[in-house]
Parts: sequence; C-alpha cells; structure tokens
Amino acid sequence: MYEAINVLTFIFVVIFSQNMSAEDCSSTSLTGDSLVISTDCTGPGITSSSNSNSITIDSSITYTGQITNETDASLSILNNGNHFNPDNERYIRNYGILGITNNGVIGSSSDAAADYVIDNQADGSLGKTITTITNTGSILGDDSAIRNYGSSSIISNITNSGTISSRIYGIFNNGTITNINNTGTIQDTDQNGIRNLGTITTINNTGTISSGVYGILNSGTSTITNLSNSQSGLTYSGNLPSNYNVIIGATGASGATTFSNSSGS
Repeated sequence: MYEAINVLTFIFVVIFSQNMSAEDCSSTSLTGDSLVISTDCTGPGITSSSNSNSITIDSSITYTGQITNETDASLSILNNGNHFNPDNERYIRNYGILGITNNGVIGSSSDAAADYVIDNQADGSLGKTITTITNTGSILGDDSAIRNYGSSSIISNITNSGTISSRIYGIFNNGTITNINNTGTIQDTDQNGIRNLGTITTINNTGTISSGVYGILNSGTSTITNLSNSQSGLTYSGNLPSNYNVIIGATGASGATTFSNSSGS
C-alpha cells in the first residue's frame, strides 16, 4: 500500500511539473525550465529569469498575462493557442535571447492598451536579440505588433505567413533586423506596415504589406539593403533600398512599387 502511494505521488509530481493549471498562474519564475500551459491560465506574468527556458501554450488554450525574458536568460516560446494581456502595454518583453513561434493568436486588435505586442528593447549599450519570429497565425496590437527598439537591439529573422497587424506600425525598427520574409500580411491602419529608423538587410515580400500611409517608410539615416517584391501596389517612402528586385509570379504578374519622397539610388 505504501509503495502504491509513492508511485501515485511520483506520477502526480511529474504531471504537475510539466503542466500549469489556471490557479497556479499567479506568478511564475523560470530558471532552466520547460513550461507547458495546458489549461486556461490567468496571472500577472511569467518571467524567464535565468538559464535556458521554454514556454508552450497548447492549442485552444488561453494564457492571459505578460511574458518577460530577462537579461541573463534565453527563452523559446511556442504558441498554439491564444495569448492575451488586456490593459497592459506589452505582451512579450525581451531583454535577453528569445525565439518565438506563433501558430495561434498573440494580442488583440481591440486592445487599445497593447502598445507593443512583441517588444525587443535594448538597455543602453546592452543589446537584446530575438533570433527568430515565425508567425503562421496572428500578431495583433495597437501601436506596434513587433517593436525592435534601441540601436543595439537585434532581430535576426522574421518569417510571416500569417498576419502581423497594428493600428500604427506592423513592424517598427530602430535597431537591426537581418531578414523579413513575408508571404502573408503585414499591415497597419493609420501609419506604416514597416517603419524603419535603423538597419534592415533584406525584405522579401511575396505577400502583402499595406498601410494607412506607406507600406514601407524608410527615413532619416536608416537603410534597407535589399528589397524583393512581387506585390502590385506596394508603397514606399524615404531612402531607397540599395538593391530592388521585381519578382514575377506564376501568372506573369510582377511587383510594382510606388516610390515617393525618395533619396539615394
């Protein structure tokens, strides 16, 4: 009987360590852990404090709260469900090394408080790095769906086949972004689909980049090295890309970009 109780206790401990229930979501600090959220969960936040961590939100599950990755930590996030954080400025804050795969929904187009859904923010000269953002679902915000803020902030790759949408900027950058590969939709309603005040090496667009003003605004001392486009009707303002490539689609349609207020060659 005693051995049977011990076995049941062991099974319970294993299951509990791998899954978070709603009542256990008040505040969680990860220090080298893999966290699977398998029931609807509401709390003020999950913090990746140190070491290497992972968070998985299961399909059809809703996590409500902020996720923060601190300076001394690395974190991978896999969202197959829904991640909301109503009435808060940020959903995901990165100060360390972060990778995100989103197959569900992060954010809400109706949340006016959600200034930055994914926020990669440098602390002075201490740079922050997002290695990958892979989106097949929806990333929805009010100010910026994705913000790369600070001259030493880096996003290596954004791969979008879903929707990245916000009221002001779909993607805002004043740091460094290496690659944006868009086969889906990057959009805003008031300003720019992509607003660049830093450095972007390559934008490859075979989807749609749309906006209330310009699809891409590249102004000040900012640079875009390579722009390849198959979208007819893409609007672009500011410093010209160093290299522009027209992509001809299978139907023979080709990318036509309207350049305005342009400088460079």
